[in-house]
Formats: sequence, C-alpha cells, structure tokens
Amino acid sequence: FHAAKTKTLQTVWKYLKDPFVLILLLVWLTRGISIIFSANLQASLFLFGFFTTVVALGIYIYIEFKNKPQDLLKYLRFYIYVVFALTLFGVIQLVLYQQTGNIIGALWNVPGKLPRIGSTFWDVNHYGSLIAAVLPILGVFILTDKPWKKKIIDVIFFILLFASLLVTNSRTAWMLGAFAFLTFITVLIVKKF
Repeated sequence: FHAAKTKTLQTVWKYLKDPFVLILLLVWLTRGISIIFSANLQASLFLFGFFTTVVALGIYIYIEFKNKPQDLLKYLRFYIYVVFALTLFGVIQLVLYQQTGNIIGALWNVPGKLPRIGSTFWDVNHYGSLIAAVLPILGVFILTDKPWKKKIIDVIFFILLFASLLVTNSRTAWMLGAFAFLTFITVLIVKKF
C-alpha cells in the first residue's frame, strides 16, 4: 500500500512540475481566490465550477495525448465537423431571416445591416471565437493532408468558416483570428528556416 501511495505521489509531483499543468493550476487557483471579491457569489461559484471542469479536462487531454499526438487528430477532425455543422446552421439562419424575417437560434438582427450570425450560441462573440480558434487547425490540415480529396474538403470548410467568422461581426473574434493567423505564419516561417 505504501509503495502504491508513494508511486502515486511521485506521479502527481511529476505532473505538477510540468509547465503546462502548473500554469493551468495557477490560473485555476487565481480564479478560485478571486471569488472572495465577487458581488454575485452564486454566479461566481457556478462559473468557477465550470472553469474547474475545463481545467480538469485540459489536464486530462494533455496527459492522455502528450506522447501520442497522432491519436488526437481524429478528435480534432470531429471538433471541426461539429463547428462546420454549426456554420451550416448559421447559413440556414441567415437565409431564413433574409427570406422570411423569422429568427431561429442566435441571430442578432441589426436594422439596415447584415445580421450577426451566432448559430446556436447566444453570444455571437463566443461563436466567432470558436471559429477563429478552429481556423488555424484547418490551416495545418490543409498544409499537411496528403490526399487531394481531403485538402479540397478542408479548403471548403476553411472558406465557409472564414465567411461565417466575418458575418458574426465580432471584432474580438476577428482580432483572435488575426492573432492566430500571425502566430500560424510565424511558426510556419520559423519551421521553414
């Protein structure tokens, strides 16, 4: 029993020394401590509970796929398919609104302008940020996929997701997308030289 307990503690200590896990835990701890200053304790606790699950999931995924990144690709592909399906729903929202004036899902109609598409997200900024986060991954797939059929599908996904990002009219998501693009190009240039 003592040997198993010691081995478990050694394993935990090994992961605590990992910079990624340490940073996630420090951010989690900081958010937890900041609850003391909350004006709405119940909402803060709910948000902290959600953030705790995100941190736990992040650490689990990191540990699970750290030494086998190829296994993560199928999950990333699935994630991209889900985002693409959300984008198709956004296109349906836009077409339906333009044709009938009916609003389904999270579409913010702006009088005299193109409406802001939010798909199933209530906040179009969150939807735009999701798209901006997925675009660099698609960019990597476009560059690394071998079969042309996959590349063509990736390019189509990229174009539709980029167009959807523009239609969200979310400046925050546009900035995230621009920063992700610059980071992507920087990494690409560094890898080439």
